[in-house]
Amino acid sequence: KDKILLEKGLTSTYDHLFHLREALKKNGFSSVIIVSSPYHMLRVSKVSQKILSGYRFSLAPVENSIFFGNRSSVKVRHIRAILHEYLALLYYAYKGYI
Repeated sequence: KDKILLEKGLTSTYDHLFHLREALKKNGFSSVIIVSSPYHMLRVSKVSQKILSGYRFSLAPVENSIFFGNRSSVKVRHIRAILHEYLALLYYAYKGYI
């Protein structure tokens, strides 16, 4: 329990992972488990590979997500979330974050 760090007030994946790296350094941690939404894992993985190089990290998709549950129907929010992620990947590539 004392090794769980919660982040608040950050607005981007890049910012979260940048501050995570600083927290790892500050607390002397060498590994981390990153929890996020399943559809967000690709971007988290790509940014983590760059920002967290030298640290061990694992990715854990949160089970209580819009992508779990009734998988027989695709909803507008699923499509919107996926489109957002792919546009964000393009933007992150353009900015040099991945």
